[in-house]
This record gives sequence, structure tokens and C-alpha cells, in this order.
Amino acid sequence: MAQNRRIALPLRTVQRILLALMSGVGLFATMAVLLRSSVSPNAALRVPLLGTLVGVTALAIVTYVFTRRSMRARLSGRKGAAQAELKAGFLPAELAGLAILGAALAEGVGLLGVVTFLLTHSWPALVAPGLAMALIAVQVPTIQRASDALRAIS
Repeated sequence: MAQNRRIALPLRTVQRILLALMSGVGLFATMAVLLRSSVSPNAALRVPLLGTLVGVTALAIVTYVFTRRSMRARLSGRKGAAQAELKAGFLPAELAGLAILGAALAEGVGLLGVVTFLLTHSWPALVAPGLAMALIAVQVPTIQRASDALRAIS
């Protein structure tokens, strides 16, 4: 019978993954702004791409909310083991997975915003990568944040 194995990840590893995702969005946005003069804007794509950006953002939010509920429910049954993992410098698998998934969803929205800007020169599209980097930054786990999250689980 297959076991449901959870592998805690080193806290530093998860932090580096999230910071790499955030850096990628920031660098791509910077390059798009610098290269905008070499790409002619396509005004016909502005409304469809901005609409797609809004839709993808909504889908990412819904996905994150449902995944967060699921991860918290899984953690509630093993709160003591999760606290022990955290004291050893490891992020419980559920919290690591949630942080990485949340950052990846935010990164996807941010990158779509950069592509939208690059193709349409629509400055409001750059709000998406800015928000994505901020959302990734607040998800970077620390021992204190992870401890607080574990305490909040009933």
C-alpha cells in the first residue's frame, strides 16, 4: 500500500525559491519597459489581454483560497509534528507547498501582465507584476510566520 509521505523542506530553500520567482518577474518587467520602444504596440490586443489578465487573476485567487483551506485542514491533524519540523529548521510540506503554489500563481499573473504591457504598451498592465512581487514577498516564509500560521490552525 502506498504511503502518503510528506517531506519537509529546509526553510532557506523555500525562501530562495520564492525570491527567485520574485526576481524573475521584476527582471522581466524591467526588460519589457526598457524594450518597449523596439516593439510596436498592438492596440487591438489591449482589451482582450487586459480581460484575460483579470480572468487569470480571479482564477489564481480562487485556486489559492481553496488550496489554502485544504492545506490547513491537512496540517490540523499533524500540528505537533509540523511544529517539531519547524524547530529543526524545516518548513512543513503543507506550508512549503502553499508558499510555492501561491508564489507561482502570483508569478503567472505578473508575467502575463508583463506580456500584456510588452504587446500593448498599456501601463496599467504593469500593476500586475508589481502586485505579484509584493504578494510573493509577503509569502516568503520565516520561522515566525510559519509559527504564527501553525498557531492559527485549530
